[in-house]
Amino acid sequence: MNTTVDSDRHRPDGNSLETKIGLYWLHRLGIISLVFGVVFLIMYSFSSFTPVLKLCTGLIVSAALILVGSRMAKQPLQRWFGYGLVAGGWSLTYFTVYAGYYLPVVHVITSLSLETILLMAVGAGCLISALQARSEVMAIYSVTLAAASILMSRPGLLSDTSFLIIAAATSILGNRQGWRKLWAFGMMACYAGHVYCSANAITVHDNMIASVFLCAIWLVFSVGLAYAVHTTELAREFTMIVSCFNSVALSGGLVFFSGRGMPETSEMLLTFAGAVYLSAARWLHNRKEEQLKIVHSLLGLSLVNIAKAMHFSGLPLLAVDIAQIAFLALIGAKFNIRTFRWFAVLLSVLLFPLWVNGAFADQHVNLFFQSFPYVKLGVFAALTMSALTSQHMRSRLHSESLKSYADFYYLSANLMFMFVIGRIVDPGWQACALVVQAIVNHLIALKLKDNFYAHPGTLSAFIAAFTLFTLDVWKTEPTIVILLLLYLAHSLARNRASAEDKINQSHFAHVSDPMQGLARLRTYNGPASLAGNLQIAYAYAANIVFTWFLLRQLPADYVSAALGLEGICFLVIGFVLSDPLFRICGLAVMAILSGKLLFIDFAKFDTLGRIISFIAAGIVFLLSSYGYARFTRSFEDKSSGSP
Repeated sequence: MNTTVDSDRHRPDGNSLETKIGLYWLHRLGIISLVFGVVFLIMYSFSSFTPVLKLCTGLIVSAALILVGSRMAKQPLQRWFGYGLVAGGWSLTYFTVYAGYYLPVVHVITSLSLETILLMAVGAGCLISALQARSEVMAIYSVTLAAASILMSRPGLLSDTSFLIIAAATSILGNRQGWRKLWAFGMMACYAGHVYCSANAITVHDNMIASVFLCAIWLVFSVGLAYAVHTTELAREFTMIVSCFNSVALSGGLVFFSGRGMPETSEMLLTFAGAVYLSAARWLHNRKEEQLKIVHSLLGLSLVNIAKAMHFSGLPLLAVDIAQIAFLALIGAKFNIRTFRWFAVLLSVLLFPLWVNGAFADQHVNLFFQSFPYVKLGVFAALTMSALTSQHMRSRLHSESLKSYADFYYLSANLMFMFVIGRIVDPGWQACALVVQAIVNHLIALKLKDNFYAHPGTLSAFIAAFTLFTLDVWKTEPTIVILLLLYLAHSLARNRASAEDKINQSHFAHVSDPMQGLARLRTYNGPASLAGNLQIAYAYAANIVFTWFLLRQLPADYVSAALGLEGICFLVIGFVLSDPLFRICGLAVMAILSGKLLFIDFAKFDTLGRIISFIAAGIVFLLSSYGYARFTRSFEDKSSGSP
């Protein structure tokens, strides 16, 4: 009994490093060494071995490994050892059949069709054996040894056929058994083998064959991944990761081949791959696999856009981008395809730096614009995004989430308009165009009753003010147009504010409870306050620009008289329209005139000039005072109040 205890005490632990090296790794190294020994026997010539004898030796050793391994696999304790032998036997069988056609020293199979059938038969046998054994390790062994055997034979483009068969076997086996490790390992082995096989491709014809094989390997794994849909979250994440790797391997390879003299073929294959992904996304949608559908949609759109970028450049590329943005956004909004809407947003974000880079690099002037071709394209982009804004605003009745897309395209349209305006040669007309943009945005905000759409207009107004007041010389034509636009905007905002005030008063008047009426008044206060703020802003902006224009353009001798006339005009307009804003501006101009008389005219002019200036100012002040008295009926109040 003590002997048993002592033997158990000194028995190595199954999880120890000693056990792992002594059992598993030595076992694997033994199989690999045996297989490679037979491979060397087949590859190198010996005087006593004919080609048929070499191949028969490989097949005999392969059969022995498979038979011995299968018998050992029936014993539970020896199962792992037997699976390893079976895997080595199938790998050696695969290489032996492969060598019978592709290696000159043992070339006994003369028909490529027969060779392909035999390779497929070996792959099917390996597949059936792995399925019966239900061993993922055995399958990985088979793939490893088969790939290594192919690579040892000075591979060329024809070796890709073998890797394609390995890809098909790996895809089917990994799909049937849910072996994720086999999936990942087989995919990396096939792509690595293809890269090695296509490294010797020199001519365009060779590169074309290599690209076709690359696309075939990708298609095999793509079809397998499409059917490898499981319910577990881990399986979904694995499928998404492997799908992305598969797509990156394809696109990277085709871009590489495109640089080797065959861009048209690469573009065609990328477009085909993108169409496959989009079709798979639709199929996954029917199977209620939303995550995988999104991934496949994005991959498909990405591949199509890579092909587009390879085919187009410069202005044609940007024009196609704009058309694609419109197509994806409209289809995505109509059929509620989120990935299309996301990709349209992504393309829009990428469009702006590309457009700016081209527009500001080209300084050619045409029709008052710098880089006029980019200006035309920018206007097209802005109009397209404006149309998308309108479409999404109408569609948001069916889906409220489209409101955010409408806001994005609205901001994008304004941003593109600003870029286009920045290409105008004359800064004065730049300021004029910015004023137009500001007014349009504010009117849209009033119509939609949403203050968000007023923010781009406010930004345009600030940029216009900065542009205008930093100019050394104000040109008459654009300044007059700006003034007319500002006064027109003030009039429109004033009418809107008056209409909103009447609505508020009517709602407040029909309510008996004052608190309830106040609540209703607050409900309608949003649009009214926006219109009121715009009315104030445009009135002050127009009057400030007009005053500053007079101060800059008129000779010094006429400035005081012009300010006095301007002040009277503002007061009269304020009295006639019952608009306190113009009256306040008139008083402000009078204050400016008073300061000018005291601090500039008094010290600068001679006696006659002072007399004329002060007399004219006195008349202006008196007329203004009289006008205020008549407007406020102060004379009537005093007369009626006298005894």
